[in-house]
Amino acid sequence: MNREKLATLAFFGFAVLMAFRDSVTDLYLKGEKSEWISFIVCGTILLLSSLHILLNRQFGILAKLRVPGAAWRVALLGLFSGIIYLGIFFLIDKLGAALAGFIDYGLLPLVTILVGRKMFKEKRVGDFLGSFVLFALGLFIIMATRTTEPDKPPFHFFYLVIALLVPFLAALSDGFTKWLLDEENAGLTRGELLAVRFLPATVTTYIYCTLYFRSGNPAINDWSTVMIVAVVGGWIPLMLLCTGLGKAGMNKLAAWEFIIPVIILLATYRKNWGLISFFPLFGAVLILGATLFAEFRFYSRLKQKYFSPSFDNASTATTTLQTGKSAKQKIDYDVALSFAGEDRNYVEQVAAYLQNKGVRVFYDNFKKADLWGKNLIDHLGNIYAENSRFIVIFVSKHYAGKKWPDQEHKSARERAFNMQEDCILPARFDDTELPGLSPSTSFIDLRTTSAEELGELIIQKIRG
Repeated sequence: MNREKLATLAFFGFAVLMAFRDSVTDLYLKGEKSEWISFIVCGTILLLSSLHILLNRQFGILAKLRVPGAAWRVALLGLFSGIIYLGIFFLIDKLGAALAGFIDYGLLPLVTILVGRKMFKEKRVGDFLGSFVLFALGLFIIMATRTTEPDKPPFHFFYLVIALLVPFLAALSDGFTKWLLDEENAGLTRGELLAVRFLPATVTTYIYCTLYFRSGNPAINDWSTVMIVAVVGGWIPLMLLCTGLGKAGMNKLAAWEFIIPVIILLATYRKNWGLISFFPLFGAVLILGATLFAEFRFYSRLKQKYFSPSFDNASTATTTLQTGKSAKQKIDYDVALSFAGEDRNYVEQVAAYLQNKGVRVFYDNFKKADLWGKNLIDHLGNIYAENSRFIVIFVSKHYAGKKWPDQEHKSARERAFNMQEDCILPARFDDTELPGLSPSTSFIDLRTTSAEELGELIIQKIRG
């Protein structure tokens, strides 16, 4: 199973189980103290994650946390998680899972996209913007046509503050999670990540409950249901979330977050007759359509079909170039991608897009088995100096001065010098100066170019 499909399954499972958590809490735990539920859920996730570490003999966590930037991210992640879980269960108790879900998960996808753009250079592509329009329309219809729920207390401004705070902290937590999971950064495993995340979260929620109730004894009556929520709606979906974030970007996660409130609404419909009528259900259908719009990339497909000619298969034919020894050398790749590990998330989206269009692209993660055991200095040197028609250089502050990117850039410059061809295609994340790259060389600004847009530009360059 490829990375894209695995991420889809992981995010789908995450969304369904998160909706399960909120629905079960609303339907079966109304008499329980929401604050103690938060503590039990956080503590259960911590316990199961610690057991996961022990069973898998993962004992290198302290060394990983010494990576620059890891410790403070873990500390904030833990604090945010405690606040998030206290806020979520508080809102379910006060507003009901359906209304709380539509408020929280209405804002969360947009904030997730903003975090992805800021932390991982992901772009707000047309597919997501289109899906967000559908979601906003669906949410407006639901909120405008719902009737008042008589069993709910008046809506207080404080509830709205909590409802707006939770998605912001959740999106930041997802961004920190992705960073800590990345092998180019801390490289934590799923169990390690959840353990270090929920240790401070468990402490935070326990201290709050002890001070608020003036007792350190959890006041829980229905322990069995609370534990089901903690395991099935707590630990398992977060393991799936870690799997998905390790395989795909924040854009994909944001799209699947759209369906969470719809599932909650359908699961709790007996308590939400004010939401169950033609117009609210039509709004729910629009929200489900928003997820499908993003997942199946309808905007990109339409754009490709009507505004961008498809990739010319002739470009994949065998291409030859004249070497300095007057021999002919077969070119194996239409384009090779040279980048720093910190920029992998964006580059992988470009690589996947090109591969789906039939472009022969060299991207290291696509060639793991082929690279295994080879002398990388020689092998990669041949790819960037001889066996690729074009080389895209992803210039950033991370790229300059690194060993492998520098080696790849030197090989590409050697190719350009020997063949007297404009084979190097610079693309910039920032304005970092790169030795050997003339400031006058035209480049693509990735700060305003999405991965798909860059992929289309590369295809046009290959077509000539």
